[in-house]
Amino acid sequence: MPQCFSRRASVLAILLIASAATGCGSAERKFDLVPVTGKVYMGKEPLKRASVVFTPRKGTVGIGGVGATDDEGKFTLSAKGDAPGIEPGEYVVTFTKWAQKDGSPIPEGKTAADVEAVQIVPAAYSDANLESPPNVVTVKKEGGNFDFQIPGR
Repeated sequence: MPQCFSRRASVLAILLIASAATGCGSAERKFDLVPVTGKVYMGKEPLKRASVVFTPRKGTVGIGGVGATDDEGKFTLSAKGDAPGIEPGEYVVTFTKWAQKDGSPIPEGKTAADVEAVQIVPAAYSDANLESPPNVVTVKKEGGNFDFQIPGR
């Protein structure tokens, strides 16, 4: 009897390990990432030092991507683990930039909470949960370059 129990336990352990290794059928599928770049303007000026987030819409496989604008408003997206690019599909694009109440940058060494920072990008462009977001793009299998215009304050 103990030998039979031991054999069953061994088989069960092997099955559990195999299931964990394969993710029980829910393993994250790997897709090819495609390059995505662009430029963001707020009013007539480049939106400097802001976050850019591509959030997948229903039916788009993948996790989306994030990037940050430089002093010219240019960005390049990266997926999880800083891998350059994102999966092709349809995305809601949002932007965030925190600044002091007077619009000046957060001083080096301070946090947004330290200076009671405010979001300077209008909610319509910074909230990915809106029912009708203004920025929805389709990233094709060859990637793309996307420029965005956010109304000035």
